[in-house]
Amino acid sequence: MSVPNRGKRIMISCDFGTTFTGVAYSNPVKETDEPVLLTKWGRLTKDKCPSIVSYDTKKAPGYKWGPEVRQLEKRQEWFKLGIEGLKYAASSTVDMSRKYPSTLEEAPHYNKKAKDIAIDFLTSVRKHVIKELAVRYTETTLNTLRQEWIITVPAIWSPTAKNTTKEIALAAGMGKSDTLQITTEPEAAATFTLRSLDPHDVKINDNVVICDAGGGTVDLVSYRVKKLNPHLEVEESGIPTGGKCGSVFLNRIFEKTVEDKLAAGGVTLTSEARTAMLRHFEDYTKKEFQGDEDDDEEEIYFPVPTLPDNRRLGISSGRMAVTAPELRKMFDEVIGEIVKLVREQINGIKGTEKQKKVKAILLVGGFGENYYLKSCLEETFPDIEVLVPPNAWTAIARGAVMKGLAKYSQAPALQVTNRVSQGSYGTSVYITYEDNNPKHKGRPTWFCNLENTYNVNGSMDWFIERGDNLSEKSSAKFDVYCNVPAVPNANFVNTSTVYHSFAEKAPDWNDDPTVYKLAKIQSDFSKYPTFKFETKTGGNGQDYYKINFTIHARFFDAHMEVWTEFQGEMVNNTRVNYLDTESGTANR
Repeated sequence: MSVPNRGKRIMISCDFGTTFTGVAYSNPVKETDEPVLLTKWGRLTKDKCPSIVSYDTKKAPGYKWGPEVRQLEKRQEWFKLGIEGLKYAASSTVDMSRKYPSTLEEAPHYNKKAKDIAIDFLTSVRKHVIKELAVRYTETTLNTLRQEWIITVPAIWSPTAKNTTKEIALAAGMGKSDTLQITTEPEAAATFTLRSLDPHDVKINDNVVICDAGGGTVDLVSYRVKKLNPHLEVEESGIPTGGKCGSVFLNRIFEKTVEDKLAAGGVTLTSEARTAMLRHFEDYTKKEFQGDEDDDEEEIYFPVPTLPDNRRLGISSGRMAVTAPELRKMFDEVIGEIVKLVREQINGIKGTEKQKKVKAILLVGGFGENYYLKSCLEETFPDIEVLVPPNAWTAIARGAVMKGLAKYSQAPALQVTNRVSQGSYGTSVYITYEDNNPKHKGRPTWFCNLENTYNVNGSMDWFIERGDNLSEKSSAKFDVYCNVPAVPNANFVNTSTVYHSFAEKAPDWNDDPTVYKLAKIQSDFSKYPTFKFETKTGGNGQDYYKINFTIHARFFDAHMEVWTEFQGEMVNNTRVNYLDTESGTANR
C-alpha cells in the first residue's frame, strides 16, 4: 500500500444540496490555483449531479444514485430536508415544507430515514469522485496524496443537524473525524465570491449580504469589511437567518397548481406527464422566467405526454399552456419569502448607523441565478447593488475548497474574525429555593442532604446568548462543580448537559418549549488523586468531594469544540456526545 506524501494533499469539497450536489477539488501541484469543478458524472456532463437515490433495483449495492437513475424510475429526492426538521428553530425561520410537503412515495420494501438515504448517496458520490480523480491524476499518484474532504451545511441548521451531516459524511467514507472539515454554505460562497467586489469601491465597515438561494434552503449572512489588505478580513454583522423556501418549493407549487387545475377540469395528471412537465420546468422555466408584466399575453408550453387534448385546459398535441401571470403568481409566493428574509437580515445588522451601510447583496446558489429574483430584490432595495457573481451556482463547492485550504495558509482568501451566535448555549443548574422569588413559585423543590438546602431544578445558566459575538481565537467558558461521595469505588466521571435555544430571549428554565438538549459532556476525573479535590461534610454527616472545573467551548462557522479544564490543566478524557433531537433521545 502506498504511503501518502505528507507534503502534498488534495482538498475535495462536497456541496451536498437538496436537488443537486457539486464537487470541487484543489490542484495538488499548486494549491493556490483556482479550484477545479468536477463535471463528469457518469453519462452526464454537468456542473452538478442530481441528489437522488432509487431503491427500485436489484443491482448491487441495492440502489442507484444520481446519474444512474433514469427519468421514469421511482426515486427518493429532497431527502436532505429530512436531516433538519426545524423542530427547534428561530421564530423568524421560514418553513414552506409545512404548507407544501413532499408528495413522493417511500422507496418500496425499505424503511430508511433521511440519514440512511444520505449516507447511501454520499457513499456513491465519494466513490465516483475518487474514480474520476484516479483518471485525471492516475491511481498511483492519487494514492500518494493526502485526501482531505470538506462538506457544506446550511447556516440556519441547528448544531445537531450540522453534526449529523458530518456523521453522514464520515459514514460515507469522506475521511476521518480529525480530518473531515465542515463549513456553512454561505461562508463557503463568501470565500469564493467576495473577490468579485470591486476593491476600489469597497470601504471599511461596508456590509455585504450573502443570499444563498438554493434548492431546499435559503441562507442569509451579513459580513462587515474590517480589513482590505493584505487579505480580505470580515466579521459577521448580524444573526444568520433563513429557512426552507428554496426553489424545490417552487416545483411543488407548480406541480400542485397544475394538478389542481387539471382535476377541476376532470383530468388526472399521469406519472409520465408529471415527470416530463416537471423536468421542463426545472431545466428551462425556473432559469429563464423573467416575470416581466409586458409579457403577460405570453403562454409557456409544457410537455404533458399521455394527456388528451382539452382546449379549455390549454392542452393540445401533448403540450399544456400556462400563462405568464399564472407563473408569476407561483414565483411570487417563494420570492416573496426570500425578499422578506433579505429585509429582515438587513434590518438586523448591528452597529452604529455608519456601520449598518449595506454595499451589496450577493446572490449565489442555483435559484440565485434567477433573473426575476434579482429584479425583485433590485426593486425592493433600489439603493443597494444586487450582484450575481460568476459561477454563482458552483460558488459553494469552489469556495469550500478554498475554505478547507485556509487552515494551512498564512494568507487565506477570506478571514472571518468574528461570528454572531444564532442561538443560546448553557447548562441547567439547581439553585437554592427562595420563598419570596416569584419565579420559584409552583416549581418542584427537593432537599439536598449534602448542602442542607431546599433547591429548585432546571434553572438555565447561559454562557452564550443569541446575538453574542464569537471568535475562533477564544473560548467561551463556564465554571461548574460536581459532588462525589467519599466512598470506596466512587464514580469520578461527571456528565454535564449542554442545552440550546433559538429563542430571541434566552429562557429562564430548561422546560421552556424552545429549549432542547444539545449534547452531553463526559469528564473523567478518576486519574486525579483525591487530595486535589475539596473535601466537605454534608448536612447528613456524609463526607464528599467537591470538584470545581471549567468547561470551554470554541465556536466555528459550522461546529464547536468542547473541552474540560481542571486546576489549569486540560482533562484529556473529555467526550462530547451530540443528542438526536428528532428521534426523541433528547427528551427533557
